[in-house]
Order: sequence, then structure tokens, then C-alpha cells
Amino acid sequence: MASSTEDPTLSTVEVDDLLALARRADPDGNLAYPSWAAAVRYAVGYVVSESGRLYKVTVAGTSHATVEPIWPTVSAATVVDLGVTWQEAGVDPWAPTFDLNAAAAEGWRWKAGKAAAQFSFAAHEQRFDRAQKHSHCLAMVREFTRKVVGVGSLG
Repeated sequence: MASSTEDPTLSTVEVDDLLALARRADPDGNLAYPSWAAAVRYAVGYVVSESGRLYKVTVAGTSHATVEPIWPTVSAATVVDLGVTWQEAGVDPWAPTFDLNAAAAEGWRWKAGKAAAQFSFAAHEQRFDRAQKHSHCLAMVREFTRKVVGVGSLG
């Protein structure tokens, strides 16, 4: 829908970010919880989902800068993550659902931003203008935006 390997390219991290942005409530109304992130200040009560389980902050603080904690799977068990204490809070009820059209639209928007910074070039007796590439990316944004399901925005 927005090939990561076609110029302008998207990195694996960018593709992962697009999927995270495209999460939506499942058919039962369960919301997608975010994943743990490094070097983030977490407040008491914040919840993350890791490996199908929920973990709730019981002591506020900043997470480790590089090392993700080893998440306990025993009910109510805790793990200290530098300055944050997490408590196991049960199975994550969210069934993975994504608005892939929204992810594709945002991916093409990111590609348009990259194309805007590129230069025109010629290859195999054809000339390629960055404006053409930029226009194509924006046309794809419009195409996938029309297909977005539900409400909300990716930015």
C-alpha cells in the first residue's frame, strides 16, 4: 500500500511507527494500549501492553534508556524498570486491528516529505522530476485517505 522499499523509502522503524499509529479499537471496543518505550517518564496508572499482557505503573519514574524490562507473567507480579515500577495487570483484551488505509495514507505523506527534498534526475533516456514524485505521493495520500474507516486522524 506504501512500499517501504520503493523510492522514497521508509525505514523499518518508520513502518513500525505507521502500524502503531494505525491501531484502533477492536470489534469489542477494546482499545489498543501502547508498547513500552525507552527513556520515557511514566506516571502512576499508565498502562502498556507487552506480549499480550498489560502492565500498570505503580511507582512513577523514567524508564531505562536502552534495556526493556523482563516482563513478569505471574498475576500482580512487579518489575523495576530503572525509576518505574510496573505491575502485571492481566491479559490484554485487545484483538489486533489496524486501519491500514490510514497507515498507507500517512506513509505516503511521509514519502511526499522525503520527495520534496530530492533532486530531479535522468536515467535510461528518461527525465524524472522531483515534483512528479511529490505529486504522485500526494495523490496516493488522497487515494488512501478516502478509504480510511472510522474517525480519527494520524496527523
